[in-house]
Amino acid sequence: MSYKDQLEVIGATLYVVQVAERIIAEAIIMVLPDEQPRTRGDIEALSDKVRKHTLGQLLKRVRSKIDVSDEFDCRLNAFLTDRNTFVHHLLEVEGGTLPPPGPRPKTRDLVLRLYENSRYVMRIFGDLIIRWADAVKLDGPRIQAFRGIVGEEHLGISNDVFLIKTPPDIATGH
Repeated sequence: MSYKDQLEVIGATLYVVQVAERIIAEAIIMVLPDEQPRTRGDIEALSDKVRKHTLGQLLKRVRSKIDVSDEFDCRLNAFLTDRNTFVHHLLEVEGGTLPPPGPRPKTRDLVLRLYENSRYVMRIFGDLIIRWADAVKLDGPRIQAFRGIVGEEHLGISNDVFLIKTPPDIATGH
């Protein structure tokens, strides 16, 4: 892989990571809020608050609301660890601080693993949102966008991942 190709993959991975983080935030806002928002202003205030959280804080909040399977918990931990390495320490992955241009095997492995985990996390949380939207009979362009992200072949992928901690009231998230 050329240096230019590697930079393109790094850029694509950054984009996918940000989309995954946004979908996790959307799931918290729509499906797992602390209180059910009643007005557009409530939703906007909650959105502003949730979007300021770090990825670790978002995942902690998800885990406080619902249990996740052990396998998915491992994937979330790997996603968080790799994302933090990618964002804060990418230059150190190969052992140096300013790498010369050229193929970097450890960097490539990290980036490709993070890209795949980000896509998986996007599908899981996107599917959670779709399941909630179907339960409350909500549809529209935003929900259709989530359907496009998840893909028809992955609908239902979150069924065995999330384990509700309390008796489910999917319409209210409580």
